[in-house]
Amino acid sequence: MAVREHILDGLAWASLTEQARVSRVSAELVRSLPLYNTDHTKTDIKAAVKNTSPPYGRAKFINAAVAEEYKRQLPIYRDRQEQQVDWKNYLEHMSKRATRLNHAYAAAFDRVPYQPRGNFPGGWSNYDARQKWEDAENTRDKGDECLGISHQGGHVVALVESENSATRWHIATRLKSGPIVRTYLRTNAVNTDQPKSIAEAAISLGGPKVKAAITKGKKVVTDWLGRKTYIHHEGQDYHEVMVETLNWRITSFVERPGYGGRTETRAVVAELVDGAEVTVPDDRHPGYRNWNDID
Repeated sequence: MAVREHILDGLAWASLTEQARVSRVSAELVRSLPLYNTDHTKTDIKAAVKNTSPPYGRAKFINAAVAEEYKRQLPIYRDRQEQQVDWKNYLEHMSKRATRLNHAYAAAFDRVPYQPRGNFPGGWSNYDARQKWEDAENTRDKGDECLGISHQGGHVVALVESENSATRWHIATRLKSGPIVRTYLRTNAVNTDQPKSIAEAAISLGGPKVKAAITKGKKVVTDWLGRKTYIHHEGQDYHEVMVETLNWRITSFVERPGYGGRTETRAVVAELVDGAEVTVPDDRHPGYRNWNDID
């Protein structure tokens, strides 16, 4: 630095009060730390004070004041940095498509926003705190994971993968603020492909006939609340002109007392359902209904 610049810099520092100089130097030291697990030494503090051209005989006093002020500012600065990182992560999380879907689903179906099970933030040595956190996490409603949502007129149709951490693929349907209808897919208990969209879920509910009809270019209509699928045959492949009605192929869940007073829930496949909430066994898959011969 040239002599002129050195003099001007010294005059600039001299124009500050001693307390302002201490605060300024401490702030510069705090912000110059590259990592959270690093710290400045006494030599670093002395060098920072020396660069401010302190008056003769006051450097030792200012060194001690800067060291004390630096220790006061450091946790405050780091806490603010962590808050900024958390806020940035929150904004990134909220901007994700999956997050927007889950929040839209939670609002439409009166559910809590989807938040899966997390990890204990403390160390493993703190057993009591970890056990308390585990108990709260186990009882917390974690919401439902939605993979797709569609608005069709006044209807809201959603493809849901899990309910409160339990994997239960199903279609959730609601007409405005009316009752919620949930239809569980057979992917829960049969080795079938998991649907990636609402359209694939609708095809799986209608069965192979729906897939064949779409392949041949026929019109297929899904009645979400009536839980039926209609295939319009208009003379293709020499079929008579008609509308074929298909009842949905669903999964039902059965609950019964389990070990230790717990309630066990399992999927029982091979049922058909119509809009009147009536389910009947599906004779095409008689072997799937076999949870120790449930009545």
